[in-house]
Amino acid sequence: MTTIAATFARHQALHDEIAKSHPSLIRGMVWCRHCNKSRRVDPAECLRSGWPKCCKGTTMSIEKPAPVKP
Repeated sequence: MTTIAATFARHQALHDEIAKSHPSLIRGMVWCRHCNKSRRVDPAECLRSGWPKCCKGTTMSIEKPAPVKP
């Protein structure tokens, strides 16, 4: 029989593996699409509990914004 602790440990490991699976997640940065503010995050923790929010309550993006052309 599987214990709750063992099940929890498998879920924790799953989030850690997913966080290591894509360069945008490995980078560990998110950006606001409205004000371009950035924040360093633990991607596995964000997968567990949700992504940070910024301006207007919108979720920050793992995609780096394109440079603004003059």
